[in-house]
Amino acid sequence: MSASALTVLLSLIRIYPVVIFSQSNCRYCTEVNDIFQWYCLPRGSHITVQLDREERSRYFKEALHYLTGLKTVPQVFIGGQFIGDAEIIKRMHCNGVLQEMLNKLRLIQCNNGCQYCCNCMTNYDCYQ
Repeated sequence: MSASALTVLLSLIRIYPVVIFSQSNCRYCTEVNDIFQWYCLPRGSHITVQLDREERSRYFKEALHYLTGLKTVPQVFIGGQFIGDAEIIKRMHCNGVLQEMLNKLRLIQCNNGCQYCCNCMTNYDCYQ
């Protein structure tokens, strides 16, 4: 494992409240990215790292495996903590836990013209 790749990943996790490690050709990654787009997070509050488009992809994947114990993507970090993969994020979205977590970080803003607003607290576009 590359120490510099680990340093880069840890920096991203520290800087951004929401970090999604993804691959461009992965349907589960697309589903997770769609969920976070649903919340219309403010600019600068999140980043999606497409591992297959990174020059040092192999090293980043090794560092991510070191951090989480998982070799698959997507892998999501919120508030500096590893949260989980697509199944966990989908479950958290559908039961409102993801919304609560994002609210605690003050990442959901009402009246911002997106699919989330103060009047639709229980309106989830859930996956089966």
